[in-house]
Amino acid sequence: NHGQTDIPAKVKELVSDAMVNVDFELPTLEKSFSKLSRFVYHYKESFLKGLAEKVAQNKIDPTLPVIPQVRNLISRYVYLNLAGSLIETTTSEHMQTKVLPQYQSDLARIQKEIGITSLNDVELNSSVFEALISTSILALQSSRDYLLIEGEVKELEQFLKDLGVLKATTQSNGYTSASAQAFHLNLSTHQGLIQSMIQNPRLDGFGIILEKIKAYLERN
Repeated sequence: NHGQTDIPAKVKELVSDAMVNVDFELPTLEKSFSKLSRFVYHYKESFLKGLAEKVAQNKIDPTLPVIPQVRNLISRYVYLNLAGSLIETTTSEHMQTKVLPQYQSDLARIQKEIGITSLNDVELNSSVFEALISTSILALQSSRDYLLIEGEVKELEQFLKDLGVLKATTQSNGYTSASAQAFHLNLSTHQGLIQSMIQNPRLDGFGIILEKIKAYLERN
């Protein structure tokens, strides 16, 4: 009756009729949790790989004037600050022993070089805006396959389209305060989806990233 031994015959009949596979054996549950752990690690690893590739595009070139170098540093800082939500909540041994220390080291070095300790201290400019919108798109793309409700999937696709249009418009016409307002409006429009992502145990970190960006835009 409590699922501690075998499945009762009546339950087996119901399960068979419903074509649902149910198993109360502990070894099977342990395997399921093991698969889930690997699954969580891989989707985050995919996100972080995309994030790392994006950060790598903002290389520090000592031959450049000071201002472009600072902009590149700030872009790196923004990416690392936002990625922290994912890195710090992933319990994978590889993430904790290799990725997390490197992340903390990079973050500390950049904070020292540009003299800031919080995203709140970063001025919203074109390079920061690009970092924010690209990170939002990466977070949404990485979440796409892990939402269960069809309505949320459709909303996420629309969210991505809206951000894609905003990104393309900004690249064509340059960054303006109107761009930031449009970005904030987009995040506000999809606030319900963002909260659902935060509450979804398979998406821990992604919704928090979007919430951080929204809060940052509100302050700036």
